[in-house]
Amino acid sequence: MHTICKSTLAALLLSATPAFAGPFLGAALDRTSSEYSDVKDGTGYSVLGGYQTSSTSFPLFVEASYYDSGKLKLKDSGGLGFSYSGPQLFVGGALKLGESSFLWLKGGYYSFDGKTSYQGDSVSDSLSGLSLGVGFDWMFSKQLGLRLGIETPMKVDNAPGLTEEEVAALGGTKKEKQLSVIQFGLVWRPVFGAQ
Repeated sequence: MHTICKSTLAALLLSATPAFAGPFLGAALDRTSSEYSDVKDGTGYSVLGGYQTSSTSFPLFVEASYYDSGKLKLKDSGGLGFSYSGPQLFVGGALKLGESSFLWLKGGYYSFDGKTSYQGDSVSDSLSGLSLGVGFDWMFSKQLGLRLGIETPMKVDNAPGLTEEEVAALGGTKKEKQLSVIQFGLVWRPVFGAQ
């Protein structure tokens, strides 16, 4: 009888312990800023899905996301703006902080459609490169949690679709820059705690 009680208690404790391994989905509100002080931040969104390989102290994961920056506007330009959207693919690792939270780091590749727009007209160009991310997940229930993250797509064209000559004629310089994306959202783990 004593053995049965111990095994029952152990089973209950295991079932109550969150298991991070398995698929996950998420969505976030994004605030995108440029390295230029005269460019207003854009407000957009991202959606993601991935798979975490284990529930050990240092789990690995793969993640695919779709990102939309919203419009970043050049101040005092009469409406000149830039936007970026497209998929990203990441691989990463996490540091488990407890039974319900962990820090994560990830690196991967972006493939964006970059657009420059002004008074109803727009031009666009395909952009790609390296993207890095760091963040924190806190699971406030067995399946649902909060996610706070920062992503930095690297070497993003500051005037997609425009040539160097066209940008120079507007008084600017065409170059590659880094975007800073602050994300606040939710993550759902449909098999979280199932074991």
